[in-house]
Amino acid sequence: MIRVLCLILALLFNVVEAQAHSRSESFSVWEAEGKILSGVFSIEARRATLLYGMALQDTSLQTLLINHLNETISLSQEGMICGASQTLRDLPAKPGSFRIQLTFECPKEISSANSQLHIKSFFDISPSHVHGARVDLGERWVEALLTSAQPTLTISLTKAKPVNALSNFVTMTRIGAAHVLSGLDHMAFLLALMLLCTGWRMLVWTITAFTGGHSITLALVALEWVRPASGAIELMIGFSILVAAMDSSLSGDARKRSYIMLAGLTLILMLVGFAFSPLALPSMVFIGLALYAALYGMQKPSETNALGAYLPVLLAGTFGLVHGAGFAASFLELDMRAMSILPALLAFNIGVELGQLVAFVSALAVYGLIKKWLKDYQIGQAQVVLQSALIGLGMFWFVSRALSFA
Repeated sequence: MIRVLCLILALLFNVVEAQAHSRSESFSVWEAEGKILSGVFSIEARRATLLYGMALQDTSLQTLLINHLNETISLSQEGMICGASQTLRDLPAKPGSFRIQLTFECPKEISSANSQLHIKSFFDISPSHVHGARVDLGERWVEALLTSAQPTLTISLTKAKPVNALSNFVTMTRIGAAHVLSGLDHMAFLLALMLLCTGWRMLVWTITAFTGGHSITLALVALEWVRPASGAIELMIGFSILVAAMDSSLSGDARKRSYIMLAGLTLILMLVGFAFSPLALPSMVFIGLALYAALYGMQKPSETNALGAYLPVLLAGTFGLVHGAGFAASFLELDMRAMSILPALLAFNIGVELGQLVAFVSALAVYGLIKKWLKDYQIGQAQVVLQSALIGLGMFWFVSRALSFA
């Protein structure tokens, strides 16, 4: 049994290494006016860096992205390809993001004929990439979450939905849930938290702390009251998974030594990054993480010590703030013309919570099946393998994201 679990673990690492980033996503919003369909494709710059692997020469990332979109986005109408009425052009965007405008012209009106929007961008580079597309048809709209298996959105009035507040709210809720469920790093952190908790009461407090933490920063960043560096957030998300997984598997002196080693590794990564690119990430990010690891490692989990008894809650609340900023980065890429910011933020956050609930219930269901199928010692072995996998994932994401800015 343990050999099978180890084989699964090895396969998991191969998949993670091949995909490098935990989640890749982009969005586009389109508007139909007569025979013209114009849209804006949005993606974070760090996601677009996947295109560097396709570059044959020294080319700017903006040029690579425009060329890639030109080759992978098309519009057809009743089997005929619609031509591009304008060249693709770069639009002003928030720091760390790209917005590219595309325009197509078809022989007939977009809404009166069966039109199909084909978006295959990034699917060949990252098979797990997802793209959210929405087309406004006046008083109605169509949308789809496109994947490598289904990269086409059919534009038809018969499939279009009426524009109203409820439909927009439901759409934003679905996007929030999809964001969580498609994010391997967020799912890994939730799983590590579940392994860390020793009882139902502690689990409820821990999940509540995580929910409160990420809801606070999701709102602060989405309202642009706080503007954290996206690279630092991704780095800390990897760090959070590593810490939570370590805490679920280590105890005593081994736990203390491991956190001291983690603090040292963090400072080494800072020095390496500083040597290659002094302005990539603030050194205080690394110093803060190193101090956190050292101080957190000194705390002993204990039911008799008030602080030690609630270390999982403290961990979940602290890094919930970090994960919330990660959620907000995707929220800010969405089109907000259809609804105001506060209802959109509420719907997105509800979607995030629903996504977490689905993941939580699914994990409990799987655990229930495992308890029926495996003996106690086999469950213990499976837990060790799972904890090792999460430590490996956290370490991989933490180190690779730190070095990616070097």
